[in-house]
Amino acid sequence: AVMWSRSQPTATSAEAGADAGLAGAAADLEGRTLRLAIRPTETGGDNGLARLLADQLQQDLSASPNFRVIASVAVDALRDRPASGLLQSLDADAVLEVSGERQGESARGRLRIVRAGAEPLVAATPIQPMSRMRPLTERLAELSVERLKVGNTIQPSRRSELPLNNPDALQLYREGINLLRRGGRQDVLDAAAA
Repeated sequence: AVMWSRSQPTATSAEAGADAGLAGAAADLEGRTLRLAIRPTETGGDNGLARLLADQLQQDLSASPNFRVIASVAVDALRDRPASGLLQSLDADAVLEVSGERQGESARGRLRIVRAGAEPLVAATPIQPMSRMRPLTERLAELSVERLKVGNTIQPSRRSELPLNNPDALQLYREGINLLRRGGRQDVLDAAAA
């Protein structure tokens, strides 16, 4: 038997406690594709920014072979349930709750990861200028992968980047996604032709 090992940075006592709590859950999920429910949180912070960050995180993580992101329509339908209820109802391995906080012309993203049988993990991005949202959303995706302990890194591509700084383009994107979710590919073609 061959054993591969990676060197890990020294963990703080808080991280060590959180890591110990996730050890059992991570062992059960090793080698599997994780089913993720991603939703914006509506408590505190900026709800509009949280929605944008959650949308972009869904795009970034769904591009990874390590994750299967549950459709936001299914997650939104159960928005009144606590994270533990989402885990069970959607048969998810983890619920990622995203919030956003504006500070003048800058912003920060926060992430809360809930898994069955483990304490929630919390992470936050550094404050970034609002004029350049992509570094903020990339860091949020990286934090998700680090905390979920799946794979080494994630490289969000430009293909998965949403037009977060262009409200009109984002609105059109959401309308297209809604049409596709209703099974209306012809509706999408008609809307694109209009």
